[in-house]
Amino acid sequence: MELERMLQSERKNPDRLSSLFIQVTDDLSYSRTFYQNRSIRVYLNNIAQQLFYNVYKNRKIKKSTFINFWTESLPAVVYTSYRELLIALLLFVLAMTIGIVSSVHDPNFSRTILGDGYVQMTMENIESGDPMAVYKKMNELDMFFGITLNNLRVSFRTFILGIFFSIGSAAILFYNGIMVGTFQYFFIERGLFRESFLTIWLHGTIEISCIILAGAAGLILGKGLVFPGTYTRLQAMQVSARKGLKLFLGIVPLIVLAATIESFFTRYTEAPDALRLLVIVGSLAFILFYFVLYPYVKFRNRPMQSFMEKRSTSSPEEKIEFYDKIRNNSDIFKELFLYGKGNFTSYIRIALISTLVYVPIVFFVFRDYSGAMMDSYQIWFFQSLPGLMDYATYPILYFVNSLYVSVNLYAFYLRFSQRANEKSVRLFFQGDMALSMLFSVMLLNLPLFAEGTLCFLLILVLYPLIFFTMGLSFIESRPIYRTIGRSYRLLLGNIMQLLGVFALLGFISFLLFFAMSSPLIAFYLEVIQWNISAEFVHLQTLMLLINLLTSAFGFTMILPIIAGGLGFQYFSFREINEAKGLHQLIARI
Repeated sequence: MELERMLQSERKNPDRLSSLFIQVTDDLSYSRTFYQNRSIRVYLNNIAQQLFYNVYKNRKIKKSTFINFWTESLPAVVYTSYRELLIALLLFVLAMTIGIVSSVHDPNFSRTILGDGYVQMTMENIESGDPMAVYKKMNELDMFFGITLNNLRVSFRTFILGIFFSIGSAAILFYNGIMVGTFQYFFIERGLFRESFLTIWLHGTIEISCIILAGAAGLILGKGLVFPGTYTRLQAMQVSARKGLKLFLGIVPLIVLAATIESFFTRYTEAPDALRLLVIVGSLAFILFYFVLYPYVKFRNRPMQSFMEKRSTSSPEEKIEFYDKIRNNSDIFKELFLYGKGNFTSYIRIALISTLVYVPIVFFVFRDYSGAMMDSYQIWFFQSLPGLMDYATYPILYFVNSLYVSVNLYAFYLRFSQRANEKSVRLFFQGDMALSMLFSVMLLNLPLFAEGTLCFLLILVLYPLIFFTMGLSFIESRPIYRTIGRSYRLLLGNIMQLLGVFALLGFISFLLFFAMSSPLIAFYLEVIQWNISAEFVHLQTLMLLINLLTSAFGFTMILPIIAGGLGFQYFSFREINEAKGLHQLIARI
């Protein structure tokens, strides 16, 4: 058959392919009507499905999209956000000035900002004749990964806190500016300006620029809430979030570059001064060219109105269509967001109630566990979360956590499946499905008994498979032990795509959870400490309890992202394997 030969050929005539596809769908429609039980219908269906899948699986992002981001999209965001960039820069410079002036008038100010330990260590390095020894203590690779993760954390926090009406981003910019000013003057005061400047700013030129740009991205993010203009506040928030995210993504490679310089080059303080100065000047020239000169030259003749995004016509009541189509990652995230807008409130209620029951049980019933948590108390609640999953030390937590997660996932999947099957949305208890969910979550928890790399690999491989099978089980209303074979058939040939989607969903979940570990949490805890008169051990207990409540609730908030995303992926894989959407399309033809 000509169509079969063309599908096997590397070079295809699109016009002829389209004509043959129409002929095949016509024949298939005829055969479905008059030859329902004949093999010709199956044969034609397979041919049409091959063509349909062949078109979709080869749909790739154009190479120019990546280049366009760096040459068009990002510079356009910079050009239209010059006010936010200028405010971020001025705020940082003002904070640096305050740090320098305060250090001049108060000799102990540096200890307040930098900490006694760091100041004492630096003083010892100065006395030993190597004031920059702090950059030489770790090996290059460990230092690179540590600095990269830390700078990504700081930059992302600076950006995401802009959601608090830009105040959070401004506060972090201000704090970092004071710290940089204090740090630089600390060396100036001791006659080490030249050495400190050539060492610190070797990587600091790009690193500090990234902090300022992240702060500007946060100001852009908050601008939509503070100044919505003629948009609704939600629409303005969506526009500003897209702009801010583009700017933040644009600085990620620069953060990695700064970490590379600091880890592999800054440590060589004996390098020629001219070479180090050349790197500093070159870094500054690049920043000024790409983030100032290039956007201005490229877009100066375009009216500002041409950059405005079209007003969204979508409404909060936009209907989610749970139908079979081959989705890309963008489709999954879009549908996940739309689904969340209409169903998030009901899930939050269940998550909050279950958390208020779970945390007191963990905190007060398991006294040994609570005591160990008290000894390893962390102000950032995301650092205390691994303690809730220390099954090797506290095996009983395995069963308690499994029950806790099961309740939340059961509530989510039940509502999701009801919406997908267009049934009335109401929660009810199904014994066999509840037991299936508990068994599945217990499987999810098993990898946490392992440690290190093994634990990570087990999570990466087993979690997407289990989440996918759980979603399939609820959508098709069958216990999980009856869906394992079907799950295997749907995933056959698509496993790498599943792992890729899971990795993206996991990364986004991590960022959202990580954003909750903001300085605002520390601020709230400090306010409690200032205003409650109690013995230290009681105050610490209260703060730890708040910490655990926030940790557990934050964890339940990221579960729907992974579960819902892989739920939508189920419909995509079902279309690839069974072509139900194609059948409906042919029926309409």
